[in-house]
Amino acid sequence: MGASIDGESGTRKIEYANLVLTVINEDIGRVHVRVTAALGLAAVFITQLPLDTLQGLPLGFRVVTLAGVVLLALAAVALFYYTHLLNRARIAIAANFVHAASENVATKWSGDFGTTANEPYIWLYNLGQWLFAIGGVALAVVIGKLLLP
Repeated sequence: MGASIDGESGTRKIEYANLVLTVINEDIGRVHVRVTAALGLAAVFITQLPLDTLQGLPLGFRVVTLAGVVLLALAAVALFYYTHLLNRARIAIAANFVHAASENVATKWSGDFGTTANEPYIWLYNLGQWLFAIGGVALAVVIGKLLLP
């Protein structure tokens, strides 16, 4: 079964583990909002603007429209995969703590997400953020063209 957690030291370890897991949970929640926003913006843009209006735009604006929707979809994928990795870290932290309560419970978190030494995870998050921003700007340009011909 799990390691015995006794006394003040055990309480501190539990509080530390809870803090780390709370940070991860909040990050996952916030990033899922961005995933939903990216997909929602792309979906609303595609479903709510008349297709004939979009087809009537010059070729450059139609390309920008397609690029904006694709970038938002890619942003959602990158951000969702980042949260998938966070969830795996959360599970590993919880499992490690159950098996051996230690002060190094956050090794998985700090090793993969808490430092710049392991950029793949942070890179995924940053990529998603940039794709979201560029995709949003692309769609804003198209909306501007539609509103101000």
